[in-house]
Amino acid sequence: MNNRKQEAQVSAGTLRTAMARDVDSVRAVVEERAAAVRRDDHVRIDLPDPEVPAGKVIAEIPSPSGTAILQGPERLAVTGDNGSGKTRLLEDLVHGRCGRLFTDRVGYLPQRSDDLDGDATVLDEVRIAAPTTDPQRIRAKLARFLFRKDEVDRSIGDLSGGERFRVSLTRLLLAEPANQLLILDEPTNNLDLATVDALVDALASYRGALIVVSHDEVLLDRLQVGSRLCLS
Repeated sequence: MNNRKQEAQVSAGTLRTAMARDVDSVRAVVEERAAAVRRDDHVRIDLPDPEVPAGKVIAEIPSPSGTAILQGPERLAVTGDNGSGKTRLLEDLVHGRCGRLFTDRVGYLPQRSDDLDGDATVLDEVRIAAPTTDPQRIRAKLARFLFRKDEVDRSIGDLSGGERFRVSLTRLLLAEPANQLLILDEPTNNLDLATVDALVDALASYRGALIVVSHDEVLLDRLQVGSRLCLS
């Protein structure tokens, strides 16, 4: 009986060891696959809530047919032929020369990212919008915008046009306090498909108001733009 007891104990110990090896192997596979998912090419981030109540008037925008009112977290597309004044309308609205903005938490993305400092790093540029946020927290968020590890220390001047665009967009979306209104002027000009996808992914979780100038009907549909303001 003692011999059988010892044999049973040895068998149980051997089984536990084998099971432990199996568990470790499965865990390694899971971790490897999770890492592969984290390394995909899609922006995935839960943005802070800018707290825009449904009934809050965000902007009044003049148009040929009257004044368009942007209310709550609505999404408005400004459309029209080339030369109809779409960019000038946005610039005048942002700088207080026409219409009215009812929030000072506004992020404006012009067609060109000329406001970026070519000598600054990606991290430096994003920290401008969130100066009191811990740098490590910003690094973690930048990773979700596809700027990982040492990439956040790259100079703006060394980035491609699509990467510079992502820096500008990231700065708007990670601003603290969160912007209640984003104004985007032809955001897909000269962008590759991967960067357009990154734009849509990022804005999918944005819960503020949006004004976008674009000729890209597919983009407007993907952004779920509900209202149109057409300039003739």
